[in-house]
Amino acid sequence: MGSNPRPPAGVRFPKRCARLVAKRVAAPQRDEYLSYIMYRSEEQTTAPSGPAPTVMEAIVRLRCVAARYNGGNVVLAPHVLFMKNDALHIGALTIERDGKVPREAKIGIFKLDGLGDLRLIERAFDVNPVFEPEDERFIASTLLKVEPAQQWALSA
Repeated sequence: MGSNPRPPAGVRFPKRCARLVAKRVAAPQRDEYLSYIMYRSEEQTTAPSGPAPTVMEAIVRLRCVAARYNGGNVVLAPHVLFMKNDALHIGALTIERDGKVPREAKIGIFKLDGLGDLRLIERAFDVNPVFEPEDERFIASTLLKVEPAQQWALSA
């Protein structure tokens, strides 16, 4: 290498920085670095897991969740995720409790920590008319909620 180093073949730099770049980056290092940068975005990343991301996905995709609650199995249609007493809670319509449909449709409040073995299932649900987004139980601390069907139709 002489007093006037040249950039690697096929690489063009502005004239004022050609010497500096050529001195600092050798061709093998440059190729390794560029391949790292180019393929970094293609790395497989795992999706967040746990109860909160599962419930958020269920609310956004309008999918039910299955869980263990008070010793029984429940299928819930979560309508809202909110904070209460520094803990996450959901307002959900109970679809099934131990394989039986409840007598009346109502939005129940469930502490997220109390739902065991929580998992997303591919059972879809519609926003139930008994859900009131302005309910005083969760209006002040709502993190995520379903949108009524009318609003979806207007925005489409």
